[in-house]
Amino acid sequence: MSNLHPAQGDGKFMSKLKDNKLVVFGLLSTTAILCSGLATMVTDNQRLGNKLMRARILAQGATVLSVVFGMQQMAYSGKQPVKAAPAKPIVAAIPDPNRPPATD
Repeated sequence: MSNLHPAQGDGKFMSKLKDNKLVVFGLLSTTAILCSGLATMVTDNQRLGNKLMRARILAQGATVLSVVFGMQQMAYSGKQPVKAAPAKPIVAAIPDPNRPPATD
């Protein structure tokens, strides 16, 4: 289980998206083709639905290749990956049952 709060990784994720715009385009195109292919299959146009599912596979492959290319480019360029902010302990908010209550 991770100690990171879900909101702490946002800066790193957005930075990665800005660095490799092909991945964003691949994700959006794959999602659009998938949704349109599923909608086409519901309307009983199986031929078009099958073509769209094949196009989705090609879009997924292109997305994976762009991710791999982006990782390779970062590795060989010497660019340091963006580090996330240090995690704040979430467990500190839970009181210790063995500790007496604080008096003010």
